[in-house]
Amino acid sequence: GPYYYRFTGQAFLGATLSFITMIVSVSLAALAVGLRHKTNPALLGIGLSNLTNLTNLLSMLLSNWASVENGTVSLQRIHEIVNLPAEGSDGETPDKRSSYIRRISIAKDEAWPVHGSVKFQDFSMKYRNDLPPVLRDINFSIRGGTKLGICGRTGSGKSSMILALFRAYPFTTGKVTIDGIDISRLDLHSLRSELSVVSQEPFLWHAPLRDNLDPARLCADDILWAALRRVGMSDAISKLPGKLEALIEESSLSRGEKQLLCMARVLLRQRQIVILDEATSSLDFETDKRIREIIQTDLSDKTIIAVAHRIATIVEFDMVIVLDSGSIVEMGNPRELLSDPASKFRRLAASQGISAEEDREDYVWAI
Repeated sequence: GPYYYRFTGQAFLGATLSFITMIVSVSLAALAVGLRHKTNPALLGIGLSNLTNLTNLLSMLLSNWASVENGTVSLQRIHEIVNLPAEGSDGETPDKRSSYIRRISIAKDEAWPVHGSVKFQDFSMKYRNDLPPVLRDINFSIRGGTKLGICGRTGSGKSSMILALFRAYPFTTGKVTIDGIDISRLDLHSLRSELSVVSQEPFLWHAPLRDNLDPARLCADDILWAALRRVGMSDAISKLPGKLEALIEESSLSRGEKQLLCMARVLLRQRQIVILDEATSSLDFETDKRIREIIQTDLSDKTIIAVAHRIATIVEFDMVIVLDSGSIVEMGNPRELLSDPASKFRRLAASQGISAEEDREDYVWAI
């Protein structure tokens, strides 16, 4: 991380300064010997004495200078965040709201989405107006309950598809609909509150387990325990002091256990659309297998949209999309694509050691 590079840089500078100080000291000592009859010995002695402190003084100077630079960068980033345009209730800045578009707010007692169908139509998106599109002419549709995998090389636009569903950036062209409703006409709260997401980095608050599973505290204890049993975490939680009231700390659970708690939260929310953004990319085999079982059983009627780096996690899905440079280059059933010698998905899978003939239980071990 950044601290490692900082400390190694400081160590290198310290060693370099010590070497320079040694050369200066040897040179001064040689000069003192050569000019012993022409130079005041007291001055040479003072010079040699002060050289011993030169390394420490220079190290302190460089360290303080680095701290000032770090502080300046931090201040600049804080300034950028403070000056970010605030999203309105419709997700747009006040000066860019479309007065002729009526925003739709979904009432709390109104069931939406019912089916979880998703459609991208002639969709393109940029992160900024002065940047090239990250997604270009995206066209596809899936019915409710479909398990969709999105794959591609690094930088192909996989995560941008997820950001589009959350309307994290303005649409350039086209539209995205969920159950027939254009999401650009929805206010952000109505849209985002109906999407469950599990990211690559498990997100848990420094708070009691109950608040992490059910922030609104709408579920009874037996429902919480049922969700924990479904993800295989009930035994581990029952051993914690306080159980459901146990404080979740950064080091108290493994990465896999945290991800399973995130899956339990998804089960409790019961949203029709579940988004997995490389949720199993760095998990062990058993945790990965359990999450795949949860997807196929407890979430069998939900629409699953999974961004996957490991092809093994999506070979049993209903449909896959292969992205390249922000465009769809291939889509279809993963089993059929694996059987096609000309398939880009097959080549991507082969690069991870997966073939159509392998037993599906061995997929995860093949990568």
